[in-house]
Amino acid sequence: MVIPEITPGIFLYNKKAWGGISMHQALGNKIKDIGTDSRLARQFMASGGYRLRMARNTALVPSTLIKFSKGAPPAWDVNAMVEWNRKFALGAGYRTGDALTVLMRVSFAKYFQLGYSYDVTTSKLRLASSNTHEIILGITPCGQEDASRRMINCPAFD
Repeated sequence: MVIPEITPGIFLYNKKAWGGISMHQALGNKIKDIGTDSRLARQFMASGGYRLRMARNTALVPSTLIKFSKGAPPAWDVNAMVEWNRKFALGAGYRTGDALTVLMRVSFAKYFQLGYSYDVTTSKLRLASSNTHEIILGITPCGQEDASRRMINCPAFD
């Protein structure tokens, strides 16, 4: 089954802050052979964050994500990480009515970032599915000119 998709959005950033909005499943495609009127529901998301320098090589990085989807209550994620030398970060987060999260990120080998998230489910969903692990590998194919001067190392791919 192939279902074409369009996900438009815009992402703005500078050295200290970022924000963006997007619409997922913009086409609202019908899925054949599943129910009488199965469609991909449009979802709207807004995200933002700020890098607050606390010391020479340490920053506090709070961020948020708000998600809207038809037929579901708005979902709101709030996170905060402490970042050291832009190489290592450790943090925590909360997803409204659903989970507490522990976050970690490590940069290595010039072009890679490895992220880890552990979600402790607090909603009734925990009866059917327990806590979750997520591992993220980020690849930034262009080099860093000077990490202290840019929030995003490679805007074309980050």
